[in-house]
Amino acid sequence: MTMKIVLATVLLLLEFAASEETDGTDQQEPSPTAAGNRTAKSSVFHWAWCITPCKDAPKYKRIMKENAVFYSCSYVCNPATLLIAGCYMNENNGARCLNFDKATRGLCKKGTCVTDQEEMKKIAKKRQEQKEGSKGKAQCPRGKDYLWNKKKSAYQGCSYYCAAGPHRIVNAADGTECLDPNTAREAQCKDGYCSLAE
Repeated sequence: MTMKIVLATVLLLLEFAASEETDGTDQQEPSPTAAGNRTAKSSVFHWAWCITPCKDAPKYKRIMKENAVFYSCSYVCNPATLLIAGCYMNENNGARCLNFDKATRGLCKKGTCVTDQEEMKKIAKKRQEQKEGSKGKAQCPRGKDYLWNKKKSAYQGCSYYCAAGPHRIVNAADGTECLDPNTAREAQCKDGYCSLAE
């Protein structure tokens, strides 16, 4: 038990050290076990390393569209932890969700996923100019989540959770690649996944 606590402390210290160096101009690349990439095999590995039970984790508001439609059917109990060190939970089966597998790709601007080609060119140009100039600091380092869509290799929407508590929801940096929630298909959660009716 003591070894588990020591390991948890070391992992958390490493995580917070890494988070301090993250800025808002370039979002962190998802880890191999990060959002949207959960498989049966990784779930077993994940639970083997589950150190902090969900019941003891901080509670935070989750990202969703109006009328309580979830962007993801799974959530990390504590966004501040390394994914392998923390636990995740599933939304209730039957909860409404958005399936982003065929959503339109765009770029974030002030918290909205823009898909108009001309507007996207302007956003990309402005972001390039910002990269060449001084980088602005992020509102906060990105917490761990399940908002990365593996099939499309982009974030679902333009919001994320701050790593530090109370894990408030903030806008992703302008120019971040995204999938437009308005073009995602509404479905229902089933065992942690947003499943379309067959």
